[in-house]
This record gives sequence, structure tokens and C-alpha cells, in this order.
Amino acid sequence: IPVLRQLEPVFRFDLLNQSHTPVGFNETRYTMGLNYWLTAKTVLKVAYQIDRRTNDEPNLNAILLQFATGF
Repeated sequence: IPVLRQLEPVFRFDLLNQSHTPVGFNETRYTMGLNYWLTAKTVLKVAYQIDRRTNDEPNLNAILLQFATGF
């Protein structure tokens, strides 16, 4: 199917060690998503980010949308 050839799965892991800063907590984020390549230089990105913090702050999960192009 031609549409499937344009899809690219993505995954990102972030670990922010902020325990010795004024913020005072560590944060772990997992981002999973799909990139859809419209052309060789243009991409539409959709992702879901899972945010976990080590303190009592609420987690900030998010849906991310991005459009990027190069020239």
C-alpha cells in the first residue's frame, strides 16, 4: 500500500536529572509516534508523550503535532 511506505515509527526516551537544581525533581519522558513523509523534505509528525515525575507534581502527558519542511 503506497501510503504505508510514507510512514515512519519513532520513539524517544528522555531522562532529566534535576534533583540538585531549584526545580528539585527528576523527570522521565517516553515519546512514541508516527512521521508521515509528504515529500523527501516535508514531514507531518504525530506523537504521544508520557511524562513521569519523582515528586508530587502531576504528570504532564501530551499529544504532539508538528509540521516540518526543509529547503
